[in-house]
Amino acid sequence: MGLVLSLVVIKVLFHQMKFKKFSLNSDSELVVRQMTGVYKVKKSHIAILYNIAENLYAKIKVDIKDIQISHIRRSLNNQADKLANYAKNLNDNTLTVFY
Repeated sequence: MGLVLSLVVIKVLFHQMKFKKFSLNSDSELVVRQMTGVYKVKKSHIAILYNIAENLYAKIKVDIKDIQISHIRRSLNNQADKLANYAKNLNDNTLTVFY
């Protein structure tokens, strides 16, 4: 879901800012390998999200030719790891916005 939301934001922002280059970094090696075609998506509930992400990615690629998808080890991504752990501990009825 995080990937899908990230791609939506990039698609919306492109129209405003006209990016020429796009770098997507994830601490999920599985997601990166699925998006780059190294791994196939086997679970049906993940396949739904994968298809949405692939569709968004294809639309973004039309506008932004230079796109990189990379795996970042969690140990090298401390800030994102802290935010993920924070989000994991939130109640379902809580909205938290970082800016």
